[in-house]
Amino acid sequence: MQSSASRLTVVGPAFAVGAALAGLSAKSRPDSAPLLWLLSTAGPFAGQWAAATWGPADAFGWAGLYGLAIAVHPLRTGLLTGAASAAGVWLWVLLGLALTFDGV
Repeated sequence: MQSSASRLTVVGPAFAVGAALAGLSAKSRPDSAPLLWLLSTAGPFAGQWAAATWGPADAFGWAGLYGLAIAVHPLRTGLLTGAASAAGVWLWVLLGLALTFDGV
């Protein structure tokens, strides 16, 4: 049985890279950088505040899909599940960035 820390070897660094990317993009508007960083890391939930055409069903639907992808590696470690988790984190942050900076 693996420890909890070893199960987060993919998800933890992937979220750290995503948060750093969100921080770099938020620096483009220093007056509201903390809010932009928060929205960018919120993934599909960023649309609730940043996109007029994004509803709760969209947010929870995409969050469920990406959440499942992110959770597979901590639940069952392996190369394929690590790739799925990393892709889930990447899509989570990418969707957050897209929704936050849509039309900016």
